Amino acid sequence: MIAKEREYSELEEVWKAEKSALLGTQHIKTELENARIAMDQARRENNFEKMSELQYGKIPALEKQLQEAVKTGRRRRRNHLLRTKVTDEEIAEVLSKSDWYSCIENDGRRKR
Repeated sequence: MIAKEREYSELEEVWKAEKSALLGTQHIKTELENARIAMDQARRENNFEKMSELQYGKIPALEKQLQEAVKTGRRRRRNHLLRTKVTDEEIAEVLSKSDWYSCIENDGRRKR
């Protein structure tokens, strides 16, 4: 029982670390998108000072932060509990269990 509790707490720590890294990456992406939108708006308003500040200062800094966060995330993927993508194998497994897929294989006619 104690071993299971220890294993659970270790997995929970890994999960929390992966979740915070993922949320951090998503936060940086949101900031980067907002900065790009602000740069386009500054360009339309002929506010070249703000545009250049964003283009040559804030946006490159955010891109660098994002690259570092992605690199850090890749290093931590040994105990991968959270994922943002579904693999082909997982899709195939779900479809193989699905009644809908077998219906399609039989030209839309169900065998009863």
